Amino acid sequence: HVTHHPEKLHLVEASHPRAASISSILEANPKLLESHYDAPGELNENGRDASSVSKQVRRALELAARNNELLVVCGSVFIMADAREELGIVEPRDSAVIAEVAGAGFKSSQENFGDEKEKEVLK
Repeated sequence: HVTHHPEKLHLVEASHPRAASISSILEANPKLLESHYDAPGELNENGRDASSVSKQVRRALELAARNNELLVVCGSVFIMADAREELGIVEPRDSAVIAEVAGAGFKSSQENFGDEKEKEVLK
């Protein structure tokens, strides 16, 4: 059960507009106040902390290395693209044309089938 060791958890806020905010997560489970999380920083157009995932992945990596621990990153598709990017995993993204047609502009695994060459052509 995650509340047995909340100090081992790093809470993040996805940039998707329907994602739960850190404050709503903490309100739903006050034991998580002992976990690692940041007060919202720079907010994106959806009112979400755009750097939450990368900051907490970086902090979790530092703590895991310092304590000789294994780091497990899990979550929805709405945070995993940012987490993989912070971990140095390079993967293709949608072309600018597909992103514009889709209209969302979110980074998620659903948007990772693009062609980098097409972006250069569109510039």
